Amino acid sequence: GTAWKPLAGGGYGEEADEVRYVASFAGFLPAEAPELVILVVVDEPARQTYSGGRAAAPIFADYAQFAVRQLRIPSEFERAAVDQVGRVMATTPAKALDLLAVQEAALPGIG
Repeated sequence: GTAWKPLAGGGYGEEADEVRYVASFAGFLPAEAPELVILVVVDEPARQTYSGGRAAAPIFADYAQFAVRQLRIPSEFERAAVDQVGRVMATTPAKALDLLAVQEAALPGIG
């Protein structure tokens, strides 16, 4: 988001050089089962990048990537693979083969 900052004497300024902004971006991850919420607030960002999407979102992305690595938060793709493996392992061999066939999964060679 993007907000105007009020001036000390009130109002928001009439001229472009008087207007001041606060940019923000919030998000959570992973999307399907959130484990982490990140809020980035940038007070008076550079004039060219004053919006939340341009000033705060890239910072959010950097922190999110760092958090995923440090906290070992699996991606949605990794979660789906683990779920699929769990379903296969919790059944009989014949049903497991049927599940994998439906998913068109390639079975590695055994032996």
